[in-house]
Amino acid sequence: MNNPKTQFCLLAIIATVGSTPPAYSGSFTTYFGEDLSDNTQQPARINSDAARDSFMNAINFGATEDFESYLFGTTPEMLMFDSVTAILDAEADGGPVQIDNMQLPGGHYAISGNNHLFSNTVAPRDFELTFSSPQAAIGFYVTDAGDIQSNSLVITLSLVGGEQQQFTIPHSQTGSLQNYGSVAYWSVVFDTDLFSAVTFGRTASDGVSYDDITIAPEPRRSADLDDDGDVDDADFGIAFAAFTGPENGPSSNPLADLDRDGDVDDADFGLAFAAFTGPNITAHVPEPTSLPAFGLYGLYLTRRRR
Repeated sequence: MNNPKTQFCLLAIIATVGSTPPAYSGSFTTYFGEDLSDNTQQPARINSDAARDSFMNAINFGATEDFESYLFGTTPEMLMFDSVTAILDAEADGGPVQIDNMQLPGGHYAISGNNHLFSNTVAPRDFELTFSSPQAAIGFYVTDAGDIQSNSLVITLSLVGGEQQQFTIPHSQTGSLQNYGSVAYWSVVFDTDLFSAVTFGRTASDGVSYDDITIAPEPRRSADLDDDGDVDDADFGIAFAAFTGPENGPSSNPLADLDRDGDVDDADFGLAFAAFTGPNITAHVPEPTSLPAFGLYGLYLTRRRR
């Protein structure tokens, strides 16, 4: 049974699981936010940017393709995500998948820079990306997705183990003027598994644009080492027990290696300290604000000096 965790930045929504066999049985977290347009200007990206920020805070080593290095009107054969490449398969009937630089208030436009990837293909398939190395997360902006009623964006991820996981992005799709030029951000982070390819598709034919596609090879590890929803002295105790010092790993508890560099050292305790919340407080506070946090870090430093 799937174990999805979804964080919402706008509406209560559920990622729809596809029926393509074999079904994926692992766990993941999705992030979604949408900002509607009045058809006269590009909307302020309040919800969509919040979804992106949540996604970026949940990943390590993210890399983004912003399409600025490609010529207008071309269809890139390969996208670049720093050292990772992705083959773009855009062999679809009925319309192009190409670089565009139009900035339409009531249509499609770029999120950063001038370029975006415009798709005007016939449903159900827009294009597919096949990565040079497996990834754990992907997120992207999409504009002008809901101006045709019953047009849903569908994302299908091919897992390394052979399974597929399909998501229906829950953007508005009333066909009203509010959806002309709307912008949404959607992303998914797999907890333990990796995917090798992603297919972008739709349930109805229409033109949409994608921009700032971000991938990441791994999720960010949580300092909540006992998995009770907070970061407190119990988690620091687990980290103390796992301490190795720099370049003396691996640790007896690899989950305490928060920066994933093969050991548990000062850098990992710094990350845990920054995530401290105290007991029974949800572990999302980026900086400690209580004296116990400083006391615990001081205790750690004292023990390190002995």
